[in-house]
Amino acid sequence: MKAVVVDAPGNAEQLSLAELAVPNPGPGHVLIKVAYAGINRPDILQRQGGYPPPKHHEPRLGLEVSGEVVAIASDVAEHWLGQQVCALCNGGAYAEYVCVPAGQILPRPAHMTMAEAAALPEALYTSWLNLIQMVGLKANERILIHGGAGGLGHIAAQLARWRGARLALSAGDEQKIAFCFELGAEWVMNYREQGPEQFCKTHLPGARFDVVLDHCGGNYLQQHINCADDKARIVQIAFQHGAFVELNLMRLMLKRICLTGSTLRIRSNAEKAQITEQLKTQLWPDINQINVHIDSVYELEQVAQAHRRIESGQHCGKIVLRVNRA
Repeated sequence: MKAVVVDAPGNAEQLSLAELAVPNPGPGHVLIKVAYAGINRPDILQRQGGYPPPKHHEPRLGLEVSGEVVAIASDVAEHWLGQQVCALCNGGAYAEYVCVPAGQILPRPAHMTMAEAAALPEALYTSWLNLIQMVGLKANERILIHGGAGGLGHIAAQLARWRGARLALSAGDEQKIAFCFELGAEWVMNYREQGPEQFCKTHLPGARFDVVLDHCGGNYLQQHINCADDKARIVQIAFQHGAFVELNLMRLMLKRICLTGSTLRIRSNAEKAQITEQLKTQLWPDINQINVHIDSVYELEQVAQAHRRIESGQHCGKIVLRVNRA
């Protein structure tokens, strides 16, 4: 099979195609013939050498796919054979075939193309883990989600809307701001003009946020505490503005704010399977309320261009690789 490899940690030019053996599904796994693979920021960090995969994960890049299940282990339900699915991968998605734990596959949503389905799992699992499992987002709560037009942000926003929350999103240009309003946002912050605290004072006088999904870190964290309501929950999922911060802990204490954080990739297969079951039973009956916006599609051999596109920050929605043509 053709698969993308990283020749050495560094820029996108370090990505190349190699001929590798098609893997065999071990216990509890299925083999997927990949139609499309999603591109995510953790892939960029791993390529650069700053985000090594957990032990026992496939070291090659790629966290999500769509495709057809073409082989299964003896302990996997036979009904998956021949099914079109989307899947959260433990690495290795940038390839013509990938082995995935059976507890991390979902039926392809009927209203989605294979390209759209490939771009769903990483953002959806991350959003569910943080917004539903960790902070228990409730109807009518005000939530601030940064990067609302991004690959993760636009899925998290729709999940929050499904939950009945009131949306505030951030974006960096007029096109992305308009897209955020189309997603159902009541408020959209242009982060090039205002920070969260000033935006809250200007646009939500007398109101504050109940939940913040934060991938910024840095000096944004204190601003989030300042514009959070009593008993608010702030969940940290990345730190693009810096991992080290200085906080006024008195404000955190007086407001009784819960500050937490998580990463999805280090979770066990069992924990990811639990998310899968919750998605199937709770969200999948309403999955047509979630739509994936595809920014661009690249061929597998254009993977370097796809990485440069996401690094540019100009994309709106998700970027995918086309791997096997139907």
